[in-house]
Amino acid sequence: MKKLYLLLSLLLIATMLFTACQTADVTDDTDTTEADTSEETDTEEDAAVEEEPEEEAESEEPAEEEEAEEVAQDEEVEEDTTEVETPVSYQEAPMLTEMVNAGELPPIEERLPEVPFLVGPGTLIVEEDLPNWESGQYGGELQMAHRGDFPPDVFIGSNEGYLAGPGIGVADIVGNIFESFEVSDDATVFTFHMRKGLKWSDGEPVVREDVEFAWFDVLNNEEINPGGVPGKWRDKATDNPLVLEFVDDWTFTLTFETAYGSLLREMAISGWVGYTDLVKPAHYLKQYHKDYADEAELLAAIEEEGYEGLDAWVNLFGQKEVGNWEAHLEDAIGYPRLYPWILVEMTEGALIYERNPYYYKVDIEGKQLPYIDRIVTARVDDVEMVNVRAIAGQVDFTRESPDVQQLPVYKEQEEAGNYTAGIYSSHVAPMSLMLNHVSTNEAWNEVINDVRFRQAMNYAIDRDEVIQTFYFGLATPAPWVPSEYSVEKANDLLDEMGMTERDADGFRKTPSGQELTFYITSAKYLAEHDTIAQLTVEYFAEIGLHAIFETISSDLLNERREAGDINMWALWAVSPMWVNGTWTDWTPDTPEWARYMNENDELEGVEPPAEAQRLWEITDERAAAVTGGAEDMALYEETVENYLANIWKIIYVEGINPLIISNDLQNIPVSGQAIAANYSMEQFWLTRGE
Repeated sequence: MKKLYLLLSLLLIATMLFTACQTADVTDDTDTTEADTSEETDTEEDAAVEEEPEEEAESEEPAEEEEAEEVAQDEEVEEDTTEVETPVSYQEAPMLTEMVNAGELPPIEERLPEVPFLVGPGTLIVEEDLPNWESGQYGGELQMAHRGDFPPDVFIGSNEGYLAGPGIGVADIVGNIFESFEVSDDATVFTFHMRKGLKWSDGEPVVREDVEFAWFDVLNNEEINPGGVPGKWRDKATDNPLVLEFVDDWTFTLTFETAYGSLLREMAISGWVGYTDLVKPAHYLKQYHKDYADEAELLAAIEEEGYEGLDAWVNLFGQKEVGNWEAHLEDAIGYPRLYPWILVEMTEGALIYERNPYYYKVDIEGKQLPYIDRIVTARVDDVEMVNVRAIAGQVDFTRESPDVQQLPVYKEQEEAGNYTAGIYSSHVAPMSLMLNHVSTNEAWNEVINDVRFRQAMNYAIDRDEVIQTFYFGLATPAPWVPSEYSVEKANDLLDEMGMTERDADGFRKTPSGQELTFYITSAKYLAEHDTIAQLTVEYFAEIGLHAIFETISSDLLNERREAGDINMWALWAVSPMWVNGTWTDWTPDTPEWARYMNENDELEGVEPPAEAQRLWEITDERAAAVTGGAEDMALYEETVENYLANIWKIIYVEGINPLIISNDLQNIPVSGQAIAANYSMEQFWLTRGE
């Protein structure tokens, strides 16, 4: 079998020069294969949070005079000469003008906040990654496609956070849903200024009540959240919840007992959490909340949805309250949002979104965003169909689904499909093996918790072969695990463990003499997962390990993972690619360990070893440290060293992410993080628009 892969590799060599020359970026004139700017952007400044008002002033947003006075805190700040003036008048899409003329909408001046978010060069995507930004034309329908029920590209492209980090960076975080903010010198008190005049998609104003309701009546409601408020809103040293206080109707503070230097990062981009946990449409949700709703009406609503009794109001509220990860489900239709497009229809074959007439962003020419009228994303059975549609010119943009192995095919069909295929740097490792250390497989548990076993598996991976065979020589080994390929070292480690006895098929038994068979499970999140996993089965066989490859649905994988009925599974890895990320990807992928470390979890779990527990501790310590500061970077380096020593997951490569983009689609970044390409779809526009 391995010879088959080697033959495949030889066959693909003929395409490598062609590919390497023509897939550097989506414009074919800028080399982006090494253009991962996230780490540089995230770490080039120690960027103490005390400097945030400066960063606010340097954004392309309109600045108030009092904000300008706050800029100089601990160092001199040069006057910002790049700032643009607030437009004196505003424009809207023709479809909205028609609605205004028909009396269905108020005039645009009444729909926008007092100070809209001003979009221009460098505001949403850093200028070096999008050097040719231009004010777009209105109209058109953005065609997309997705596998299953969840449209990842629409989700990322329309998600909104409290704050914004240009190009998903953290060095220049500015206001977004909240207009601006200040941070105390000790990073314990965060002051936020709400955007006056901001409106929900149904036209109702976003007001103080929406924050207070979210905090006091939802997050702190024991019936809705029996485990208490999420960890993001807790002090990292004491685990006590923050204190929220309003200074006036438009200004509030979040106060922690100890330093929480990374809160701004958490509120901007970390985990794509969006704004939905701390800002909720109280005017809509109170009708489903026991403390506010008319009891008879609430009971009727409960029964209408198939629940029984007034106590089921929590179930009803949970159904009606739509978080950002649920914005693309049927219950989101009619739910007030702050996104550029709002889900308006769900059919068996597609999700349909229309522009939000109350969206709060305008460009430097005064045009209300988004430029594109509608998004229609087709629901298909598998990821291959997304790419089939893209090649046929039926998809304008896809980042999540393209198969890097099909890159030559994408390039060959560019002209016919009216698109450009390219390679971007990535914030993810496209192929990783997540290791479960506490499973229902006793033989597996015996060996996986010996670091020598994990080291042996890692040594068995021929990354150069993977890179040449599957990634056309364009990827590089991931630096978070040793990349050396050595069957000899792998065998020596297994022998040293005492795995010298073999079964009738020549596969190693555990040190205690148990026969060992384990599974590499794939839900085919990316096309290459299956093929690389199958090759990995052969790698493991060369060192006497009996692995079996299996493919299951994503739902079943998640179910089995939580039940411990899984050994390892193929997935991308996120945080190790993102120096300033605080996602739990840095912690080992073992649910039982996570339950033990999560004090709010009802299940007790299993205590991890000290070196694994240290990763949870680092996560909390990095949360307290100033993002990008010396302490934060020291903790990051400790994390990397911990990974290198312990091999908590097997990461293959980094630095490669194919995109397929219609030639009709404009304001697409030419470099930078791949996910940044659709991080701000409100600035996309179509040349085939109206």
